[in-house]
Parts: sequence; structure tokens; C-alpha cells
Amino acid sequence: MHAVPDLPAPHDAPALFESGHLWLSEWLPGPLLRARLDASGQIRVDGARGRIDDRDPPVDLRWPIRALRTDLDRAALREATADPSAVTLVLVAPRNEGLDYDWTALPPIVGVAIHDAARDRWLAPDAAERAFEGIGLATLPTIARERRARDFDPESIAIPDSSVRDGPAAGVLIRNKRGDHALVTDVGSGESDPLPDDPDVAAEHLVTDARLDRAIELASDRSAVADRLFELLVREEWAAIDAVVDPSDLRGALGGRVATALADRGE
Repeated sequence: MHAVPDLPAPHDAPALFESGHLWLSEWLPGPLLRARLDASGQIRVDGARGRIDDRDPPVDLRWPIRALRTDLDRAALREATADPSAVTLVLVAPRNEGLDYDWTALPPIVGVAIHDAARDRWLAPDAAERAFEGIGLATLPTIARERRARDFDPESIAIPDSSVRDGPAAGVLIRNKRGDHALVTDVGSGESDPLPDDPDVAAEHLVTDARLDRAIELASDRSAVADRLFELLVREEWAAIDAVVDPSDLRGALGGRVATALADRGE
């Protein structure tokens, strides 16, 4: 699988601004993943530390990886290229790393870029967007398309308001058709309210009726509600949870709370 593209700051990518046109996309905070469809039809997923075990993915990646396996149209990918195993999909799993989003509007896995090893190049941003759409995956929100590179000053690229949260975007991904990338972020933006370090108290703080309703909608049956609720919390409150609570302890604290809530509802 091809490596994730380098994402230097604009002032460290002068070639990007010398000629041609640029595509600007809203950056979403979260871990970057790489995925490939192998010859057997299985989806291999790699994270920052290498291959992710299908049987035991990290807690913060369970929902994104499940969504990728569910949503990726394998047949469409096979039809789109002679050798699907030569294609690397680069994706982001959006989560709260200090910025809150409209999580109901933001997919758990989002396409960022596509590398084709058969031609040893990154697909142009517009081609990658169409390709992701064709295989059933969402892409980063578009800010601008085909803007003249020379119209930009790498030292003063403004971060616009977000299309998926109230407030400024987390950053802007800048790309051209030659496969050059740059990323400008506001590293000081956003912070999460602190959580109690006791898992039971943290669970009481985090579990709301609205979140429980959404977990019930996502669950295939009653026994899966606690798992879906845990995945919701990990995604929507990652910065706060990761700072003070062991995620496995939080998951343990949810079981009884969910069982009681479902019983009270007569479910």
C-alpha cells in the first residue's frame, strides 16, 4: 500500500503555488487510514502503526472501519480499475479532537485521496472525488475548485467557516493535479470540557437521551446498543475521554446504565 501523502504547511510547499490550479477542501480532524481491496476481495486497512487487525481494531476505529467495510462498493471498485490491489484509498475517521461537529451529518469515514500504483500517481482531486462517490464513500467538503495557484499567498491562507460545524474549519487541504499537497490548520482552535476521571461518573455525564436514541437506531438488536453508544461517545468526545478515562473502563460502565435505560423504556 502506498504511504499517506506528505501534508506540509503551505510555506513548505512552494511548488504547489507556482503554476496550475488548486482545489481547496475542508480538513476534518481524526486519524488517517489507508485501505486496499486485495485479490480475495478482502479490505485491508492500515493505520499509523501498520496493519489493523480485523478481529480487534482500536476502539476509536471500530465504527469507521465497519462503515468502510459496509459502504465500500467492491464491485464498483473492481469495474473502475484493472487491478484494484494497486489502488490505495486514503481516508480520515473524523472525531472530536477539540472541535465539536454536527455528528449526525458527518460520516464516520471520509475519502481524502487515491493513489494508483499502476500509474504511480495520485488521482487529481476532481477525479478522486468522482471515484470515491462511485464506490460509495463520502469526501472532504469542498471549499473551492480550480483556483489559480498564483492568486494565493502561501503565508496568508485564511481558514473559512466550516460547513459541518458552527465556527471555523479545522483546516484547509490544498491540492493540485500533479499530486502536490499542503495543509493549513489552526492548531490552537478548540478544546473539550474536562471529564471526571471516574468511568461511572464520566458515563453519567456523557450519556444523554438523544445519544441513547441514536445508539438504538444504529444497533442491530438490543444487545448491541451499549456497543453503538460507546462508539458514538468515542467519536464525539474523543479528546475528553482520551485525556482522563481508559476507554475500556468507560465501556464497562455503560453496560448497566444502558440496560437500566432500556428497561425503563420497556425495550
